Amino acid sequence: MARAIETSILIAAPASRVWSVLMDFGGYPAWNPFIRSIKGEQRTGARLEVSIEPPGLKAQTFRPIVVEVEPERVFSWRGSLPIPGLFVGVHRFALSAEGPNTRFEHSEQFSGMLIPFFGNVLAVTERGFRAMNEALKAKSEAR
Repeated sequence: MARAIETSILIAAPASRVWSVLMDFGGYPAWNPFIRSIKGEQRTGARLEVSIEPPGLKAQTFRPIVVEVEPERVFSWRGSLPIPGLFVGVHRFALSAEGPNTRFEHSEQFSGMLIPFFGNVLAVTERGFRAMNEALKAKSEAR
């Protein structure tokens, strides 16, 4: 079974500025209401430590692997449970120019046998994505 969360927002700032905010992991606690922290290297194959706080839910920490890094365009990671086939998530930030602005696409593809049991959690997580998108817009446009 598979599910996806796909969100998008237009930011009145160049991709270089939006990218610098996204890649400043140390700054996340000051502006990001959803991803409270990320620790690790920004390179393919690196293991991250990502702490999220979905609205109204307990904070959770994951240790995904970076699967794609294309400066000022894409940053994504893949996380899964230790038992194959139960739950996999591929989280992705994508930037694209729209004139002087940047389209930020924030998504996650979920697969695995446990997906049917995560319906409410995924809905809350989508609200977290949207809150992060708005905060990224505000932070990027204020710089």
